[in-house]
Amino acid sequence: MSNFMAQWSVDRTSKDTIQLATGILEAATTDGVQALALLACELFGANVAMSAESCHKVSILCSRGHSSAVLDFIKARIGYRKGDSSWQLAQSDAGQRFLGLAACLDGLGPWNGAGVLHELIRSTALDKRFVPSRQNLKQLVQALENKLALSGFAEDVVGWALFFGPHSCYPIDEQDIWHTSRAPPTFPTKMPPSKAVIDLTKALSQVGRVGVVQKIDISSSVDLAPWLVAYVKWSLGVPPVIIFSKSRTFGSENNPGVNLRVIRDTQEIRIEVYSQTEKLSDLVEDTGSTTEFRGMVSVASYGKAKLQQRFGHPKGPQYRACLQALPFGCYTTRKWLYSDDRRDDAPKLSKDDLERWQTRGIKIARGEIFPSLKHIAQILHQYIGGSEASPAPNIDKPSVSWLTDLNLVQIVQSQLRPLDRESTSHSDLETSFLQNISDCVADIMAISLFNSADPRGVQLRFGVDTPRRFNTWIYYLLMERESAPIIVDEIVDWAITILGHKTPERGLWAMTSRYDQTVYPQTFLTQTIQREGILTLECVPGVLFWENQQYDYVRVSESLITRPKDYVNVEDLGISFYKEESSVNERIKFPLKVPITPQDLFPGFELEWQVRQMDTHLEIGIVVPSYPSLPLRDPLRFLNAATLSLFIDCEHGRNASFAPQASNLYRTSPLHLEPHEFEEDKDTSISIVQCDGNEKARFFSLAYGVGAIIRMDACLKCCVQRADLVPDRLVIC
Repeated sequence: MSNFMAQWSVDRTSKDTIQLATGILEAATTDGVQALALLACELFGANVAMSAESCHKVSILCSRGHSSAVLDFIKARIGYRKGDSSWQLAQSDAGQRFLGLAACLDGLGPWNGAGVLHELIRSTALDKRFVPSRQNLKQLVQALENKLALSGFAEDVVGWALFFGPHSCYPIDEQDIWHTSRAPPTFPTKMPPSKAVIDLTKALSQVGRVGVVQKIDISSSVDLAPWLVAYVKWSLGVPPVIIFSKSRTFGSENNPGVNLRVIRDTQEIRIEVYSQTEKLSDLVEDTGSTTEFRGMVSVASYGKAKLQQRFGHPKGPQYRACLQALPFGCYTTRKWLYSDDRRDDAPKLSKDDLERWQTRGIKIARGEIFPSLKHIAQILHQYIGGSEASPAPNIDKPSVSWLTDLNLVQIVQSQLRPLDRESTSHSDLETSFLQNISDCVADIMAISLFNSADPRGVQLRFGVDTPRRFNTWIYYLLMERESAPIIVDEIVDWAITILGHKTPERGLWAMTSRYDQTVYPQTFLTQTIQREGILTLECVPGVLFWENQQYDYVRVSESLITRPKDYVNVEDLGISFYKEESSVNERIKFPLKVPITPQDLFPGFELEWQVRQMDTHLEIGIVVPSYPSLPLRDPLRFLNAATLSLFIDCEHGRNASFAPQASNLYRTSPLHLEPHEFEEDKDTSISIVQCDGNEKARFFSLAYGVGAIIRMDACLKCCVQRADLVPDRLVIC
């Protein structure tokens, strides 16, 4: 089909200005790509069919150069920069057309997408010497990835997949919809083969031209139909005429001559190209090796697609049973899933246990991983595709005790369980159904953690494989009906994965940036202790820049112990408590029957974030520059410790003093939280950090990584009396 498509040549640039050449070189240098690849792609773009709407979308995305946020704590910024490859391409009509094509190839992956571009450019080049290599094109595709990820093409594909979803293309009776003795049909979101994409692109570039291509007929399976329809609409501005079985059609009268015939039982895609007088090409491609589509979509599209993918037809019993089960699952997960440090000597306290410890006038609450039930209900409403006019589901205390008490869940279980099997055991299909419910609950709870700065909300990566940890604990919680301990890393892994971000080694994640979204813990900004929503993740549009270099992820470091360049000598600070290090920063036993008053012994306490530049990422840690030893702490351990901590409120006076009646109380500092080995009562001693109202000192203390009693609106005596509820018997005033 190469003779259908117009050709391009490098000699077109002979009359270009020096300014254009300078722009190309600057963009190539900025992104580390070949200038020839950038120039060839722009010239090739003049031959690509691309609608005005699509060109406008990518032009807006790629012309951004602002900063979305400045992260003072690590001296970095999140945003975009002008002059890079995408910005340079967006300055011309040909470049915008190429960007529109590149946005559609995201689902193929950088290498396969580069292969498609290489073949298209090679087949239309007048001089093959100037064709960039596939490897060079891969580098360019990766450079364009961030700005094009939220173009909206993936949203179109998933939207059409919902249209073509299970049973929706074909007449079906009510009995078939309610037939649940099998797994739901495959959700139609597959990518066509690269060869089919290449030839369809060539044909679309010539459709409607006089004497060339007048009509394109496409025949494919329903799995490929969503991508094909979205691609035609993206390129030409209108979708093809869709022809179903029994000649049912769906399409616009303004269609330029592209028809798509959906065939149920086929593994092939056929593209027939016609001129006014003859058939010009007949491409038949086997689709047995096609891959699943991937792309960035909204919460609503992601949720509805996942529901159909896991439970089939929206009117079917599995789908409806899941909708009934989700409020119960979200409430139960928030109430009974708790953080655990996995130490054998740590008290295993569930929320039931804590309720038994409540006494008159005293409230004890575990650090809450997730946000409020109201916020989770709003995310659930988006996930199931609820309209803005309708109210969010009620996820307050449910009327049933167990998941299997829900009537629609019971109906599905009875239909999925073989007749010859005892009612107490689960069939494979029944187990799969219950696991799918757990997966949806895991999605919703993970999405609820994000606080997006984008008015559209957080965008999710459809088609990625999620780690099997967080959902496994939810399944155990819903089925075993007991409190389930979890570590924070397992929740973070799920949340980051559904964004399409890659996480470093477990326990080292601090920040990631990919697909036009940068994510990091909110507490890194606030550096304050909060009782609810401890794991809230800020999601900011843009990519991460540090010293004008772009980075994909930041991890914590256990070896950042070098002295900062701007280190200040202790004696130069003029802060009195530092000069009394022996009496304030060391661990000292409180005398018996001498009143203890809540106070801040560490005024002027400051934190400094150290950043180390590595080859592909950044490493961070926090120190207190005023201490000569420069003690290093892991900021991510703050999250773990906060979820392991107990927050105390009482009706007594917050500033009330009390006189200790036991000799095992020690005043300590954020530096020295553990008992000394030589202490005779080290196994029973209680440590108190007197940093009342000093959030930075409290933050640094929890960054040590152990749970503590956190004094909220409570007297110190009530906190000390309950210190045995945390394994290290630590009280942060």
